[in-house]
Amino acid sequence: AVGVQGYIITTEDGGETWVRRQSWTLNDLQGVFVSNPYTITAVGNGSTVLRSNNGGYSFTWQENPVQNITYYGVHFYNAYFGLAVGGNGKIIRTVSGGGDSSQVIGINNISNEIPNSINLYQNYPNPF
Repeated sequence: AVGVQGYIITTEDGGETWVRRQSWTLNDLQGVFVSNPYTITAVGNGSTVLRSNNGGYSFTWQENPVQNITYYGVHFYNAYFGLAVGGNGKIIRTVSGGGDSSQVIGINNISNEIPNSINLYQNYPNPF
């Protein structure tokens, strides 16, 4: 589990007891994903991405391409491919298990204009 000021706690007995681990950050942590008993990834404020390969005994900072953002969640689909989602529509991915990452999608406001009207037309022929 993760929380404010880099708070990380782990359990090795199904939640009977919990141990606080050192994350070496004071940034609030928002999300965590446990890939296996040894590999843990935590994300949070200040573009924080932390990784442990020893069951949470120590964490290392992972460089990422998006700065000054809060990451809210992280998920790994296998040992190498993972995504982290952040504010302002930012998503980063890794294909190397966290060693490097790249921005895959972002929503950038390209205009401050608000349209006067929007038209929605029927698709013809309607496939439904």
